[in-house]
Amino acid sequence: MTKRWIRVLLSVLALAVLLVVGLGFVYMVIPQKDAFGNMGWRHETWIPLLILALGAAGSLYGMDAVRALKRENPLNLLPAAALGISLCVATGTPILWVRYQPKEWQIPYAALFVLAVLLIECLRLALDGQARKMRWDGRSAAKTAGLMLLCCVPAGIAALMLVFPSVRPIWFRWAVALLSGAAALWIVRRGNRAAGFALLATGAAGLIAVNLMMRLNTAEMTESVGFLAARIIIGLADPESLSAYAFCTFAGVKCLLPEKKS
Repeated sequence: MTKRWIRVLLSVLALAVLLVVGLGFVYMVIPQKDAFGNMGWRHETWIPLLILALGAAGSLYGMDAVRALKRENPLNLLPAAALGISLCVATGTPILWVRYQPKEWQIPYAALFVLAVLLIECLRLALDGQARKMRWDGRSAAKTAGLMLLCCVPAGIAALMLVFPSVRPIWFRWAVALLSGAAALWIVRRGNRAAGFALLATGAAGLIAVNLMMRLNTAEMTESVGFLAARIIIGLADPESLSAYAFCTFAGVKCLLPEKKS
């Protein structure tokens, strides 16, 4: 086994652990009593979504799965990164803060993974002296911002669904979460079979597990297991988790495609 395969396997293992364990610790609902003794609920996130996304992006870099962007002025990526962060704030997606209000149109995991890659690429280019000297390209900046907006379209679809609650079948919510994983096609490179097989296996296993958990009585299951196991079950039983595993699936398919001939 080559060093590359070992690095890929370690990276995908880190990604799998991050998703399986981390997704259950993002949206925490904690019972609490108010000043009058009435029981209520406090919504917190123990693993901020941006931290989760940066960890996932780091794993993608570890398996050499991220498509290398051309050398350009780092300011070209700032509008896209700022747009992504602004949309997270506007939708109440808990990327850094602890308290949050649950909403149905929060930014999907797949779009957050893309945002994390953009932030890393922006930092990489900022540290590149030659890139800093290049001219700002408004067309490139607009294109990148448009692609970032496209990755967040599923959140907009979910918001529109709130207007017509009577025609909002649960399968449609699942379909939107699955399609959001297509964001991986933008940032993942072709021609990396090692990463492709590993990501495809991770994504497929995750999608099967999530679909299975959503059909089981997870409330009874979480009462009979420990705290960590309960959080893993809750994370796998959340339809939003489909976005993260769909991202891995789309990424795996893209990596398995042959490289384009120059």
